[in-house]
Amino acid sequence: MRILTIAITLGLLVGSPSLSAQEKTPQGQTPKASPSKIYSAEESAALSDASRKKAERLEQARDRKMKSISRGICTGC
Repeated sequence: MRILTIAITLGLLVGSPSLSAQEKTPQGQTPKASPSKIYSAEESAALSDASRKKAERLEQARDRKMKSISRGICTGC
């Protein structure tokens, strides 16, 4: 078991720098950037409302899960 744990740890240590490495660009060139779009006030408001509603739904789902978990753990004090 210890050997397996050590092997996994070493694999993560050796593999992680190569996974996070960025592509090299030739000297004098800028890295490729994603094109940015300029949003109007209405579009911006709609996007922020949509992301806020999505975050609220995720939070409510998380709360429901935590309540069901805590009911199973604590049966009363």
